[in-house]
Formats: sequence, structure tokens, C-alpha cells
Amino acid sequence: MKISNKQRASIHVYFNELSNELLGNGVDFNVMLRDVTVSPTPKILKDVFREMGRLKFGIESTEDLTTRQVMEVWEDYNVWLSKYDVHIPYPCIENTESYMNSFVQ
Repeated sequence: MKISNKQRASIHVYFNELSNELLGNGVDFNVMLRDVTVSPTPKILKDVFREMGRLKFGIESTEDLTTRQVMEVWEDYNVWLSKYDVHIPYPCIENTESYMNSFVQ
């Protein structure tokens, strides 16, 4: 089964939240081009995720990953992020409802 619309939307929410968290903690990605620093924007984080999926499964687009494959790549991604001491839970109904309820006063 291919990735669902809800899962696709969750991926976008995840990368936006992750980017905000990394930027808020002052985490930059140093690249090997002299002293160039790249900020972890959602697009860059998505590109890293996509590349991890391509390397693991030989699939070029996250659109073509199965639900199980997305979760396997996400687990690898979390291991990679752990060196920055950052963890954002994968968006799911429970997390989304909790997040949305945090705005209710």
C-alpha cells in the first residue's frame, strides 16, 4: 500500500516542527564546502529523509514508499537526529489532537 494522504500531510507537519526545533536549539548542518553553514529548513530535512529512503529501499520519491517503509526510514532518521539531542514524535492522531488542544485557552 502506498503512502496515504494523511501520512503525506504528517510528513510535512513533522518536518516543519523539526525545522523549528532544530533552529530554536541553534543546530546547523556544516557542509564540506569551506565554511558554509546550512540551516535545517523543512525542505533540506525532507531531502535528507527522501535520500535515506532512496538509499534504504531504492525508491526515488517518498510518494512511492509504503506505510511500513516510511516508518522504517523515520526510525533511521530519528537515530540520525539523536546526535543533536532532538526528538519530535511522528505526527499521528493522538499527537495532532494534543498539539491542537494546546492552543485552546
